[in-house]
Amino acid sequence: MDSEDAFTNDHGDGTSIVDVRVPRGRTGSRFARRLVREYCRTHRIPAHIAADVELMTSELITNVVSHAYGPATLTIKRLDTATYRVEVRSKGDRFAWRPPGKDRKRSLTQGSWGLTILDQLADRWDIGDEDGFTTVSFEFLNPEACHTTNSGCQLVNG
Repeated sequence: MDSEDAFTNDHGDGTSIVDVRVPRGRTGSRFARRLVREYCRTHRIPAHIAADVELMTSELITNVVSHAYGPATLTIKRLDTATYRVEVRSKGDRFAWRPPGKDRKRSLTQGSWGLTILDQLADRWDIGDEDGFTTVSFEFLNPEACHTTNSGCQLVNG
């Protein structure tokens, strides 16, 4: 499935799901960014939030390429009027995340910034593992949807 068709899957209950296999290698991040950009445009996510979502997704796909060495599945779900979840699933064992050390210069050269970026930008994020697969997910809010629906922008408990 290409990125043009992936985000058209509406379930009739107000949710929509993108579920695609991301190409291996360096093209994977580009594919994921394009898909996220189009999904956010379709769902009227403000540009500044869409840019953060694009960055976080790209970092997760890059982590798969760098550490899992295999294909990833990218899922984007609209959970309710204002809450969205992005999941990246890949084969491999769960790992323990540690914030970069005090020696920031050394940390920058060694990487380890993907999950730190997630920690700073996402409204909520998690790492889980099941059946030999690791899933890293994050949630974000569309405050414009909160404003128009008066939903209070509460995250859905997942």
